Amino acid sequence: MKIQRILIVIVLAVFLAYGWASYVGDKSSTLREYNRNIKQANQWYEDGLYQRAIQKYELAIEYDNSEENWDSMFAAYDARFKEDSEIYNDYVDALTKAIKLFSDNEDYVEQLVDLYMEKEKYQLAYDLIIMSEKSDLTNSYLMRKKLISGYRYRLTGFGFQSFLPYSGDFYSVVRKDLYSSVNLDGSMGKLEDLVYLSQCNDEGAYVRTDESSSRLIDGEGVVLGIFDFQVMECGLFSEDLLPVLSDDSYAYYDSFAVKQFGNYEQAGAFQDGKAAVKQDGMWGIINSSGEFVSDERYSDILLDRNGYYLYDGIIVAAKDNLYSFYNSEWKVISDFVCNSIDVYSGTDLFAFEQDGKWGFVTSKGEVVIEPLYDGAKSFSNGVAAVQLDGKWGFVTEDNQVVVDFLFDDADYFNKEGACMVLMTIPNDGEEDKLVWKTIIWTVERE
Repeated sequence: MKIQRILIVIVLAVFLAYGWASYVGDKSSTLREYNRNIKQANQWYEDGLYQRAIQKYELAIEYDNSEENWDSMFAAYDARFKEDSEIYNDYVDALTKAIKLFSDNEDYVEQLVDLYMEKEKYQLAYDLIIMSEKSDLTNSYLMRKKLISGYRYRLTGFGFQSFLPYSGDFYSVVRKDLYSSVNLDGSMGKLEDLVYLSQCNDEGAYVRTDESSSRLIDGEGVVLGIFDFQVMECGLFSEDLLPVLSDDSYAYYDSFAVKQFGNYEQAGAFQDGKAAVKQDGMWGIINSSGEFVSDERYSDILLDRNGYYLYDGIIVAAKDNLYSFYNSEWKVISDFVCNSIDVYSGTDLFAFEQDGKWGFVTSKGEVVIEPLYDGAKSFSNGVAAVQLDGKWGFVTEDNQVVVDFLFDDADYFNKEGACMVLMTIPNDGEEDKLVWKTIIWTVERE
């Protein structure tokens, strides 16, 4: 029995020794193969055989999954990509895998961002940068690429002589001296070749004038009223009242196109039973009966693109030609005053002028961007138009230029990410002409 146990121990020892020898032998063999793969990959890289080198680096990575080996493989990928972009998909797949393995490697993120942008896949580049930021992985290079990729735009092919501020669901534009509608994304709308087309309110109501008549039409296409004269300028239909210009003065008409009251130099849209109007050179607030609600008068009251004087609890008005911010109770919000200021356009960040230069200020009087531009429009949907040396571009709220100074004028970005810009267009050997076109963002940003 004792001899049997001894024999078992001896047999086990032999098996263990054999197994260890096999393990060491296999490991040595694998290491030798790894070294051969690395040596061969490096040589083929030097010889310009980049795809062969990539294959050997992939085998080497199976043994040693180190960043150094991945770096060497990406050098081969990059060299081959410069020769032939057909390798693009494999290159992207490899970088994507590496980013998952080495989540703190900024170089891999930068390479993949550059690769996406090389192929004009700006949405993918932007999304990758945002994902990296959420993992606290960012640097100045990626921040710069974020601006470049995130603010790409395309230009629509349509050109216009002029337009009315966007409201509701479309712009009213002038083409060949006739009015048409253009959707907020820059595509042509359903209304074409009219003598006049007003702004559209949020419910879809507008005024259209053709050769036969001027009509107030609701969002369902129902004719609410027919005017007994030709309407060629009006404001926004709101709270059953519409400011209409006739015989050089404004009056308010109801939904049946019947005059109710008014003889004003300018007139805004009604909101909460009140509207701002200009009479005898001064501005005041009237009620829905046309009566002034107070004796207070102002040298100016700024109206937004819809004709409203009150926006998100803010009023901009001037006394003695100095503009201040007021709340809905007409109490001054801050000590800030200026000689010129732009209208509200959806963000509490107003363009203002000081000593001939334009900057940006909040209604609380906080100057966010010091005056340094030759012209500026208030912020709208994250960006603002600014002017330098006669040309207009766009900046972000931290004053980063995201659209170069290319345009002769610029409007405000709407909720669909589109904006009217004025451009100089060659005119078949004749004098160049100025045309309004629509630019629209091609990347969805967070």
